Amino acid sequence: VAEKPRAREELKLLFELVPEAPVRKRNRPAMQAQGDTYDLERILMQESMHAFGEKVTLPITWGPRRAMRRRQRSIRLGAYDFERQLIRIHRRLDDPSVPEWFVGFVVFHELLHHRFGVERRAGRRVIHSAAFRAAEQRHPCYRAARHWEATNLHRLLKRSPRVRGTR
Repeated sequence: VAEKPRAREELKLLFELVPEAPVRKRNRPAMQAQGDTYDLERILMQESMHAFGEKVTLPITWGPRRAMRRRQRSIRLGAYDFERQLIRIHRRLDDPSVPEWFVGFVVFHELLHHRFGVERRAGRRVIHSAAFRAAEQRHPCYRAARHWEATNLHRLLKRSPRVRGTR
């Protein structure tokens, strides 16, 4: 028990030698707006007219290509990075079986995050405020997008077919 205070003192001296915690560098994502099927920059220009009434220039990219090992229970179709002001769209939406208007709706949703930002209420972050939801429902394809997502989510969650080698 007598050794613990000594160890604490030694750690304290060690931490005093380090002036600041090292700054963690975040990898800059590889920007790729042109997919195999859809061009996200073109869709962004169209959808920014819906969200803002003017063309908005934001970095937009497809998410990274990742091999799936097991079936997923959920999927994040799009994400808005508030710090980088960057929109990232899930790579599975870059498929001819996914309607372009649905990809547009996902881009529109992420544009609304850019427009409305983050509210603080009672110490909590609110990213889907009532104003956000009202603006989202004004999108011309809102109902169709919600319906398409509900009826096709199972397809988006399925594992990608694996290429089997011959033995």
